Amino acid sequence: MPESFLGAYILDKLGNSLTMSLETNYRDLEDFCGLPKGRLGRNQRVDMVVYTSDSPEKEKQGLMLLVEFKLLKSFTEDEKDREKLLEIFQRVNSPAYGAVCAVVDPAKVDLSKEKAAAKADMDHWYQCDVGTLRHNNPERLLVCARLFRRQ
Repeated sequence: MPESFLGAYILDKLGNSLTMSLETNYRDLEDFCGLPKGRLGRNQRVDMVVYTSDSPEKEKQGLMLLVEFKLLKSFTEDEKDREKLLEIFQRVNSPAYGAVCAVVDPAKVDLSKEKAAAKADMDHWYQCDVGTLRHNNPERLLVCARLFRRQ
């Protein structure tokens, strides 16, 4: 599954109960939060934004969660997604949470190292088995997530 489909898959499963946006650029986040243009940087995006309300009225919504997706990569080898979200937290009054989610092959990624790194950062670690894949793909994949709170 390409990284770009992870957000769409989640949106399909949770989109009826939560308000979310995919590939939200920094300018839209700045506008939503009432920040001056350029405060967050240029030409970057957050893979998914989850809002605090399902109200269609923008004034009644807030930012609850910023999410970055990875595909078949180690969290600890590449910390830039987590750091990117923490940097946004320093410039914006909300959201309360950030998450980096990934589909990983446990044969290629040392999950004990990943869990230990999450624990060291006081992040929450979640994982679940993807199950049998189509097309006789022999890989067993897991969906893993590091959830952290703004400091």
